Amino acid sequence: MNQERGQVMKNRFGKQDTILILAALLVALLFSGCGRKTLPVSPVQIEPAAVTDLSGKLTMTTIDLIWSIPESDPPLSRFVVYKASRAIAEGECTNCPLAFVKAAEIPAIHSKGDAADRMTFSEMVKTGFVYTYKVIGIAEKGVVSGDSNLAEIRCE
Repeated sequence: MNQERGQVMKNRFGKQDTILILAALLVALLFSGCGRKTLPVSPVQIEPAAVTDLSGKLTMTTIDLIWSIPESDPPLSRFVVYKASRAIAEGECTNCPLAFVKAAEIPAIHSKGDAADRMTFSEMVKTGFVYTYKVIGIAEKGVVSGDSNLAEIRCE
């Protein structure tokens, strides 16, 4: 009788049961972990300060733009100048969207001193058009500022 009981106890945990227990432990290890699983989130990037004092003047057929480099963290390393134009003959259109195109990309030039850093850009233009400019600053790692104020110049 004792021998039969020992045989029953021995068969209670056979190879199949052992494999099942090991499989259950493996599944538990695979699906356990710390915290809640979600999609990855990119690091937050701080937007650099935008140019707020863009202005322009017309000299003969050359437009000269000038603006201050804003104090920004991260600091701006270059600027992209965008231009939109429309013929004066088309008349005023206050609600028409402006089709800006890239006019130039220029590096930011920081001076060593207390004076505010100023940037300039000049280009030749045709008469009979109204030109609208805006500037966007770009930080060293490619983070882009917001649009500057608009500078509108009539070239009659």
